[in-house]
Amino acid sequence: MACLSRPLAISPPSPLPSPAAAAASVRFRPRLFWSAAVGASSSTAGGCGNETAFPARESVELLGIPGVGPRNLRKLVDGGFRDIARLKQLYRDKPVGSSDVKMAEFLQGSVGIIHRNHAESITSFVKESLEGEQTKENKGSDMQLASDKRITFCVEGNISVGKSTFLQKIANETLELRNLVEIVPEPVSKWQDVGPDHFNILGAFYAEPHRYAYTFQNYVFVTRLMQEKESSGGIKPLRLMERSIFSDRMVFVRAIHEANWMNGMELSIYDSWFDPVLSSLPGLVTKFLWLALRPLVKKGGKTSSVRYSKF
Repeated sequence: MACLSRPLAISPPSPLPSPAAAAASVRFRPRLFWSAAVGASSSTAGGCGNETAFPARESVELLGIPGVGPRNLRKLVDGGFRDIARLKQLYRDKPVGSSDVKMAEFLQGSVGIIHRNHAESITSFVKESLEGEQTKENKGSDMQLASDKRITFCVEGNISVGKSTFLQKIANETLELRNLVEIVPEPVSKWQDVGPDHFNILGAFYAEPHRYAYTFQNYVFVTRLMQEKESSGGIKPLRLMERSIFSDRMVFVRAIHEANWMNGMELSIYDSWFDPVLSSLPGLVTKFLWLALRPLVKKGGKTSSVRYSKF
């Protein structure tokens, strides 16, 4: 009874872990799980602590496969399958030959996976991984084939002839062509919003053509190349681009040079990089579509309206 009079020593409750500590324990749980697997393998190896038999960087990915725990992980590694790539190779090669049944039987009979459902889960994972890779390869090949076969037209014509209207009608009103044609409009928005300071190089050119003619045409060339590169990966069989670097050089650059807005030195500089850059991009443009206006004349010689003529 004397012992009952002595106050009981009650330990205070352990404090709850902080959110950061709880998150850390969750974050490193796979690492602890891996350590347990290594420990189990080391003990089966005679307790020598030899962890070199389990290369963590190569084999830890196997733990993400359904049906692979510490013991099956050890069996896979001992069987020579230290990573997913080796399992994929096994599935493709003899004696498995891409057979789910043979793969599961091999994992049980030769690797030592005891439970049939574990062997089947591993097999399903490997098969689905290979199928996903094949799907990506096929999709990439199809896109490349479509890109190689597509035709590019550059829509050209005089100012205000209706190039933008023509392209908008195809994009918005022609249902038969909407899924077949990619419209690439002139990058005017890029000319009006340059850099973090949002310079308007188009407006500057209109305001001071003598000062900004070369600068503007230089930036026009760059933006057209960027636009061509961005749209080159499309899969629609026909691409229609509003104007091209060819009309820039043969029409606009020549016109501003004749107007003395671009001097001879600037023209030489333009040509010095225009030709080398163009020669490095074979097949940049294959065909041109020229829009012109033909007046419709009533009896009496008065012009009533205009219509498109395409050449």
